[in-house]
Amino acid sequence: MNPVFSKPQAAEGPPAEDLDLRRVARAQGAGEKSLYVETYGCQMNERDTDALATLMAAHGYRVTEKPEDADLLFLNTCSVREKAEHKTWSDLGRLRLIKNEKPQVRIAVLGCVAQQMGEDMVRRNSFVDLVIGTHNVHAIPDMLEERERTGKPVIRADFHSEEQKIFRPAEILASGRVAAFVNIMVGCDHKCTYCIVPQTRGPEISRKPEDILAEVRQLAEQGVREVTLLGQNVNSYGKQWAEQGPDFGQLVLEVAKIPEIWRVRFTTPHPVNVGESLYRAFAECEKLQSHLHLPVQSGSDKILRRMKREYGVDRYREVVRRIRAARPGIALTTDIIVGFPGETDEDFEATIALMKEVEYDSAYSFIYSPRPETAALRLSEAVPPELARERLARLQLLQEEMSARAAKALEGNTQEILVEGRSRRRDEEVCGRTGGNWLVNFPGRPEWTGRRVPVRITKGLPHTLRGEALA
Repeated sequence: MNPVFSKPQAAEGPPAEDLDLRRVARAQGAGEKSLYVETYGCQMNERDTDALATLMAAHGYRVTEKPEDADLLFLNTCSVREKAEHKTWSDLGRLRLIKNEKPQVRIAVLGCVAQQMGEDMVRRNSFVDLVIGTHNVHAIPDMLEERERTGKPVIRADFHSEEQKIFRPAEILASGRVAAFVNIMVGCDHKCTYCIVPQTRGPEISRKPEDILAEVRQLAEQGVREVTLLGQNVNSYGKQWAEQGPDFGQLVLEVAKIPEIWRVRFTTPHPVNVGESLYRAFAECEKLQSHLHLPVQSGSDKILRRMKREYGVDRYREVVRRIRAARPGIALTTDIIVGFPGETDEDFEATIALMKEVEYDSAYSFIYSPRPETAALRLSEAVPPELARERLARLQLLQEEMSARAAKALEGNTQEILVEGRSRRRDEEVCGRTGGNWLVNFPGRPEWTGRRVPVRITKGLPHTLRGEALA
């Protein structure tokens, strides 16, 4: 969601081409036409971009890295924070310059900003050709045809209840990729007062388990060895059919039964939906990696109530205790908002105290960002911006210290690393992640990509690890 990292993004790691659709595009081969996709936001947007590229490949389009060479220009947008939404307008201005030079180019906006604005997107930006809501990626070819036939912008921002429309195309092209995202549900039924997701992604809809497993098998056939199960509220998966189908923990175990899949991850859970099934999955499933991103948002019960998070600090502590009992040594990460309306010094100190108690490996931390159509807009007692910035700086400094300790504690350990590709800055090195989701750079050869390699950690840095292969 483009939050401010409490620890900055690592300077080293897989180059962009090893992490995004460019690798997918090369596997597709050259088409007669080309498209360029700019993606920002959450992993759900990344998966939507995968689906977009796969769908358009079937219609003769290949992905290009240069927007000026493309016939189609896509912005896959995020509106969770104001800063992310502002990026949409700056990027649209850049793409408009390309269209001024090449009027035949088509510009499309999809994702949460498109869903939120609908027709207003075209009123504000008359040069936009397609506005594609979050449930309508499947409709892009038809929308393009309508645009050429009518000569008018095409807008589709309706929500669907038909699962096949929401999750198609599912046959993601992933040749050459080690890891992939798999949607298991969309939407959120929680009503957190600061969050715009229910308006931009709709109500919760779980995908049929047989379709999820079919997609994972199809990815495995292409060489994918790690899958991350995605949902806005991933651990409420299956509640729409209650006792008639698997819940989230059971789904994790079913995915893990696929032999070619070596690693399973998921994001993002809600603390109030963590239950016995997930505890059992962490206790019993070796393929489920030892990392849990568990958003807390605040360490103050008063602020959690104002946020309408549906749990208190004691409930959150209990989840942490039981997760760590089920999987000793698990890496915990979180989301934290500072400066929420009504946050006093005492409330902020409660957040600092909880951070020290839990000792997170890392945290996404950011200042509260008012979003349209959210209940928090009606709350009084706004926190002065300067005070919010001071609190964020202090929180991030604390997290920096905790991240450094967590990295230092891994020195001398041997970790199994699934090699993702070359390191970003050193051609003679490769990189991959620990089960706890720490990025490790170490000397190695590109042909190790996709292999599991035992690596001794030689240096724990605050944001990455360094190591040496043992075999």
